[in-house]
Amino acid sequence: MRTQTVTFEYDPGRNILFTVDDYEVMCPEDADKFFALYQQQLAQIGKKVHLVTNIDRLYIAPHMEEHYGEVARKVSREWILKFARYGDMAISRVGIAIAAQKADFVTSVHKTREEAVAAVLAAGDGGRG
Repeated sequence: MRTQTVTFEYDPGRNILFTVDDYEVMCPEDADKFFALYQQQLAQIGKKVHLVTNIDRLYIAPHMEEHYGEVARKVSREWILKFARYGDMAISRVGIAIAAQKADFVTSVHKTREEAVAAVLAAGDGGRG
């Protein structure tokens, strides 16, 4: 069982919010609570940010992918400039990439935090990381 937490670390110099998701999304309420944590932190920052997320401890149940994607798109439109995810475990990277594809939610998934940071800070790519 996951701890149902998200750890936040904001780098104001680069305007990057780093997060570590330790969350299991099994029902709509889980997804809503998960994104409420993000919205609360983002509201404290008070502006759009780049987002770099470690997804090694994030699990989205297959039947929740569409709802998760809908809520993620809403939060992203309001608060996120560009984002990228990363994970040490291949299974995590594959799982989140499949979930994002099924939810029609474009994201990039990387092996390391450094690769994810480079993706969100890349100039002129015109899209999300």
